[in-house]
Amino acid sequence: MAVLFADSFQRQYRANASSKSALICYLFMVMAFIMPLILVIKTHNFWVTNLTTYEQPRVTHLNEIVVVYQTTNGIYQASLNAKVGLRQQDITPSFNIKNEDTNEDGLNERITVKIDAQIDPSTLKSIAIIQQFSYEIKSKVYADIKLTSYNFIQTPYGADSVQIAGSIGINQRNPYEMGSVKRIVNYESDNLQTFLNRNTLDSLLNQISDQNTTCHITEDYLAIVPASGTYKQVQISFMIKVPSMQEINYVPTTLESLKMAWIQYIALLIPSLYVIYWLIIGFAFKNKVLDAQVKNEIQDELFQYEKGYMYSRKF
Repeated sequence: MAVLFADSFQRQYRANASSKSALICYLFMVMAFIMPLILVIKTHNFWVTNLTTYEQPRVTHLNEIVVVYQTTNGIYQASLNAKVGLRQQDITPSFNIKNEDTNEDGLNERITVKIDAQIDPSTLKSIAIIQQFSYEIKSKVYADIKLTSYNFIQTPYGADSVQIAGSIGINQRNPYEMGSVKRIVNYESDNLQTFLNRNTLDSLLNQISDQNTTCHITEDYLAIVPASGTYKQVQISFMIKVPSMQEINYVPTTLESLKMAWIQYIALLIPSLYVIYWLIIGFAFKNKVLDAQVKNEIQDELFQYEKGYMYSRKF
């Protein structure tokens, strides 16, 4: 015969609410609720103050760029939409900047920058490229941040052309505060045209490093064609890939932190209650370590007859 269903009965242990057994039970139950809280606070970030989300940012080149060429004949600067007030010689280069959105979803996948400058390639020793981008995010934090990147390439043997391929990203010093109102950051204080007319490039770089959010462009691929004496200009090709998933740290709301804390607490509360209530307290009552009155759910049926009586137990 197959067992299709099995019922069980309970044995109840009762004691006065002010007895020693009851007080010991109260103490253990308080421990069952407090111990998980202590363990969560001591071993894990119970109240979450920093969370991470991922999204594809909307990155756009703002056509603000400064290129500084260091040569054996002096320092030359090439700028677009910015006049740099430095004691340098100005040149008139050719700029070609494209924000490419191949799938037409409103988010650029890459940005290409091409610069041609009439400089003797054999005299070139180094190149500094400063660019500004609009970095917009909106999944958890709604903000449009104007960021400045800086790349330095050394060309000790001169260069006919420099090809760079890399990815743009951000570094956060502190997490962002959540909010539904769009925040515009750095568009007033961080401007190449206004800042560099009054200050030096070193001052700009120091100001950028002090910001909460900084921008970097990795140089995953760098190819320098040494000067051959054939060309009379230096060509720079910069391909910047926009990440499909940018890591963004933000400060969660109180409700979101409470949800994370509740999950952690419940995860430890359930096994704590099982160990203390069923194993420890149950063992003490079953083995008569604690005094209590025992009552079964099995009810005795008494059948009375004229002569005597009989008990029938149901199991």
